[in-house]
Amino acid sequence: MAARTRNGRCPELRWGLARDGHLDQEVAVPCQNLRVPLIEYFTASTDADAARVLPGSGGPAALGFDTVPAKGIDPAVVLGNLESIVTGRPYDEVMAASRQCHLLTDGEAETLVVTVTDTMRDALATAAAERLRQAAEPWAATDELAGAAPAVLADVLTQFAALSRRAVDRDHHLYCWWAL
Repeated sequence: MAARTRNGRCPELRWGLARDGHLDQEVAVPCQNLRVPLIEYFTASTDADAARVLPGSGGPAALGFDTVPAKGIDPAVVLGNLESIVTGRPYDEVMAASRQCHLLTDGEAETLVVTVTDTMRDALATAAAERLRQAAEPWAATDELAGAAPAVLADVLTQFAALSRRAVDRDHHLYCWWAL
């Protein structure tokens, strides 16, 4: 699968697990000016409910939403690549979906809330553990995640799958909060 990228990436990015077990991205000295956004995926019943996560709110976890922190896993390209891998849909079709990274909050703010497709939610919610481990291999091979260990990404996928199952159980959608 050809990885997609919107802009260049730093070749010195390293990935690993943070102390809390979530994916963390460390930036090496040659790339110290690269701003890596804080990212949390969360569930909400409606777009209007998700849009309550405004700048200065402290993020979705602070407002009581069910969250999974995923620093460095952007909802556009990186999650788009994942959706293509997990569902088998062509990347361009994934990117054209109406809920693919649809902006719900002010695009000029330093924090954003965007939608995640229900197709991604449902695919993760129903994926067996072995399928998640298998998907981690090609996902790790994308340009944006170069250097990430497939085992670490499999752990991230396990967390995403659990969040997706909880969303389906509650009839919720998935969203991404992005803070620079």
